[in-house]
Formats: sequence, structure tokens, C-alpha cells
Amino acid sequence: MTSKVPLEARPLAEATLRALPIVHDERVLRQRRAWYAQYQAGRLSLEGLRVMAPLIAAAVEKQTPPASHTS
Repeated sequence: MTSKVPLEARPLAEATLRALPIVHDERVLRQRRAWYAQYQAGRLSLEGLRVMAPLIAAAVEKQTPPASHTS
């Protein structure tokens, strides 16, 4: 759970996470790995990755050095 979840919504969000096998479910992890592999292979843009797997896209952006501007 991230700090972006409002305090009043946290109990419901926590209950949802407990009820649904979405955090560590192998099927979910496999799909995330597939999206990342598609990105690495150049078949999915960073914008597409942002839509399909925003947390993975954010991690990629953190690892990628900013483009240098030459003037």
C-alpha cells in the first residue's frame, strides 16, 4: 500500500488486497514479466508500459538516466 491511498480509503484497500490474489499471485507476476519483456524487446513503448504496468514503468524511468541536452 502506498502513501497515495487516502487514509479514509485504506481499510477498504487493505481488505481488497487481502481478498484478491493480486500481490504475489504467479499469474500476475508472469503477466508483469511479459509486459517488461515486451518493453525490453522494443515491442512495447514506455508509454504502453505505463498503461499496462505503471509501477514497472516508474522503475524503468528511475533506472534510465535523463537525456542529455547538447546546445
